[in-house]
Amino acid sequence: MAYIGYFFFRVAVFFLSKLPFAALYVLSDILRVLFYHVMRYRKKVVLSNLRRCFPEKTEAEIAGIAWKFYRNFCDVLVENIKIFNLSADELGGRCRLLNTDVAENLYQNGQSIVAVTAHYCNWEWCSVISNSVKIKIITIYRPLANAYINQYGLQSRMAYGMVFVPNNQTSSTFEQYKNQPAVYTFLADQNPGKMSKAIWTTFFNQPTACPIGPEKHAILHNYPVYFLHLQRVKRGYYTMELIKIADTPATAQPGQITTAYMHTLENIIRQKPENWLWTHRRWKHQQPPQLPHN
Repeated sequence: MAYIGYFFFRVAVFFLSKLPFAALYVLSDILRVLFYHVMRYRKKVVLSNLRRCFPEKTEAEIAGIAWKFYRNFCDVLVENIKIFNLSADELGGRCRLLNTDVAENLYQNGQSIVAVTAHYCNWEWCSVISNSVKIKIITIYRPLANAYINQYGLQSRMAYGMVFVPNNQTSSTFEQYKNQPAVYTFLADQNPGKMSKAIWTTFFNQPTACPIGPEKHAILHNYPVYFLHLQRVKRGYYTMELIKIADTPATAQPGQITTAYMHTLENIIRQKPENWLWTHRRWKHQQPPQLPHN
């Protein structure tokens, strides 16, 4: 069954990735209507998440954000199909790092960092950062359930120069590259794999479980932590910026780095809430009463 799913995925990608962006955005507009009004794809989850994060907003305002969100969601979907047929130069012209001097200084000083990002705008296009800097970019990722699609997706993104490492090899990867400057990127706004090791913090005024990995490895190696901030300029065009959130992690209190990251992310989401991935059940876990959140 996994291979059958992979086969149809490859067929769809083969044809759709050859379409120009203008045609893909027409498809996105059609999918937006289907997902929101017809299929109602995870619409209850989206509206529930928005209500609990923005209790001060009216139902009309919540619906307005949701409608905008589905545009972002469908744009990201078609853009990530197009990436299978984009050269590094083409993608680099559509997603560029603003402060390349930060990465250049890290490379010159032999300094590694931990870069945390989020499911915001088109997070998949962050792979193009590896073409903007000399420093090695290593992405820690959670493998997809379908191994065939997972491998195919990795091959397309590794073509841009980024190294991808499954999350069960994180520790060995930090050890492997400890003698050369690297940027270790984590998609850090997802639910933790093991709740027993989760870091609890406050996110949109509610207890939220966060993965321990980024903070753990930043502290262990005392690597500065940056937020990789992605913003949409217009359809199909993005900018990235590295924003420092922790300079000397080894001196940080438990949970301090994760809390700083989540607060930074919340402030960004509040400016343009439609750009975050509201379809995932971010608050499906309850905080254990014996563990106070930060």
